[in-house]
Amino acid sequence: MMNEHDFSKIFKAHKLEFSDKDFSERILKCLPERKSILPQMVMVSSVVLGLTLMLAILDFTSIMEQLISLIGSISQLQMPSANAIITYLGVLGLSGLIGFSLAYAD
Repeated sequence: MMNEHDFSKIFKAHKLEFSDKDFSERILKCLPERKSILPQMVMVSSVVLGLTLMLAILDFTSIMEQLISLIGSISQLQMPSANAIITYLGVLGLSGLIGFSLAYAD
């Protein structure tokens, strides 16, 4: 039976390199340059504004109480309160926006 070392020797012995004749560089030159950072700035500022408004309207302990209430209601198979659902959706939405803005605001 062959081990990992044998496989690496086979691959090194039969390694082929193909020249792309500057194909990658030509493609990169054809791509349009980034014109503005405005979309990224709008996204990041929207997330910051949304998070600030949420924390201004509801304090952190209230948010945690609503999320705990939501988890407790679901675990007991009861319908959670509207406040708990709205708070959960707000936290979920803002978390998604923060992740999205961090991923795409380069």
